[in-house]
Amino acid sequence: MPQSSAVQEAFDLFDGDDSDSESDHLTTKSGSCILYIDPTVSMDTIKALDTDKKSFEIDHSPWPHIPPLYSNSIRLRIDCTDIGGHRGYIATEDLEPGTLILMENVHVPWPNDATKDDPLFLAEALKSILQHSDQESVRKDLGHLYPRTLEDLPTYLLYAGRNKFSCILKELCTKYSEKNLIEDDLLQSIFSMQCNAFHSGVFLYCSLLNHDCNPNCVKFIPAESNDSISQVRVTKRICKGQPLTISYLYPREQPRLQRRRILKNQFGFECTCNLCQRGDSELQAPSSTSLIDREVQLVEIEDRVSRCEVLATRKEKSASHVLDTALDILSDALEIVAHDHFVLIRMYKLVGDCYEGILKAESKSSMECTALFVRSNYELLGLQRQYLGDSHVDLATTLNDLSQGIQLSLSHDVDMLLKEFPEWDNFRQVSIIENQYRQEYMRIKRLYD
Repeated sequence: MPQSSAVQEAFDLFDGDDSDSESDHLTTKSGSCILYIDPTVSMDTIKALDTDKKSFEIDHSPWPHIPPLYSNSIRLRIDCTDIGGHRGYIATEDLEPGTLILMENVHVPWPNDATKDDPLFLAEALKSILQHSDQESVRKDLGHLYPRTLEDLPTYLLYAGRNKFSCILKELCTKYSEKNLIEDDLLQSIFSMQCNAFHSGVFLYCSLLNHDCNPNCVKFIPAESNDSISQVRVTKRICKGQPLTISYLYPREQPRLQRRRILKNQFGFECTCNLCQRGDSELQAPSSTSLIDREVQLVEIEDRVSRCEVLATRKEKSASHVLDTALDILSDALEIVAHDHFVLIRMYKLVGDCYEGILKAESKSSMECTALFVRSNYELLGLQRQYLGDSHVDLATTLNDLSQGIQLSLSHDVDMLLKEFPEWDNFRQVSIIENQYRQEYMRIKRLYD
């Protein structure tokens, strides 16, 4: 329980465990799998691992000369005929949530002087590579990633790449004529980066993880590593022989129509994961419109969510104004999708973040706002458990927010919370529920610590 009755002091507790804060991602790859946390493996340990790289070599690796910093309980399959690239990792034993399975250094860091929203950002990254004396070996290493030849790409994607980069590639061939560069080889390097790009650069071994819209692993960046090291951890119980996957999308919670469009246009494949095949909800949608019309409407709503998320980061925008917008979006979404729809995870999180911003900014407590903050996180937790399981790192933040919101109500006036949750009978029951959330938060936090 908070010792002080000051709301700001109470909500300082929210600042300590932001283990799922997600960075802005390069539009050319992956998603909610990139999380900034305190290092789960210390930098001293990482340095020690770096001196014993041979211990962590992966069989069938295209880069035996560049083993990862660490690998555990994974095997690279090179005969996955039903998967683009025909490769992927599987578990060599049963794995529990939180297990560290892979850690490596960035192979191609992004240039500091380039802007990631520049349409020619990848060309700038290629220029940065060509300036180094080992550019040939770096591009050779990239060449083992998908696409290994330009013919591996869908025709429409290859055509778009030629159309976009042809002029600048010709310029580079002329500028570096002494290197005897070939335009198609440079284009393949660009596609290798596009199809395997994370926020801070290209990580060779992480790039061999295949995509799932509801994956069983998550990619972390230790805070002390300056974006130079990535870790991959398990988020669900995985059986021996099961494929290991991450999401290539950011944010992860996007409508199926939008996910398929991005994956096809950017990575050149159509996703056939369980979530895409089943659909984004199990319950019946309230709307009588057709599925395709509903998905089109949902893409439009998702675009509004994206704009609202940007507004929420701007200090000049009042938290109450952003909250009103977020609530309107959530209301519109609930009119056309079932209450268990996948994208509602993102919307409830946005609403909860808006309530938290208001509570942090207020000079005195608002018990109604606190109760609604708890409500939004309560709904969020139910959806996260349905899709992510009971031990995903994202649940830790939600459970912590629930615990802190309930603590604030208990320390001031629990009546508003009991009004919002009529199924909770009294102060004692609410205290028990808060303790359960707090203990569950600590359990998950220990898994990833």
